[in-house]
Amino acid sequence: MAITFIPFLRESSPLRASIYSFMYTCIFGAAFIFLTIGVITYSIMFHEIAPEKDQQLNPEEEFPTSFEAVMKVLSEDERKICVAIWKEGGTALQKDIKWRIGFSKVKIYRVTERLASRGVITVTKEDGRKRLSLASWLCNENTKDKNA
Repeated sequence: MAITFIPFLRESSPLRASIYSFMYTCIFGAAFIFLTIGVITYSIMFHEIAPEKDQQLNPEEEFPTSFEAVMKVLSEDERKICVAIWKEGGTALQKDIKWRIGFSKVKIYRVTERLASRGVITVTKEDGRKRLSLASWLCNENTKDKNA
């Protein structure tokens, strides 16, 4: 009742309808802008999730088909660790991989935990050291012969 004496706020006023229309447009516009900024920020922060170009492994080395298939879906850091383990014969100490690749202790730990949770490698402790091994389904008999 208090707003009925103001002419442009009456229910039948066309100005009132345009004010509400403008208000809804501003709300939806602001929501769209925030959503766009969020998507751009997310894609910048998590750029490794974006599909990478088809990266070829070294053709001189003969990797099994399963190994090459897994390498296509791994990130660059994960791929480096798996190839380093492969070159060591399918199993290696975490400290040796750290020195071979040049990653920090924390980065090696995080990447190997991610690979282990996905079932690509297994991590076993022996004498206070961590031994990284490629999963048995990932490598063939050639890898086992290198370790012998």
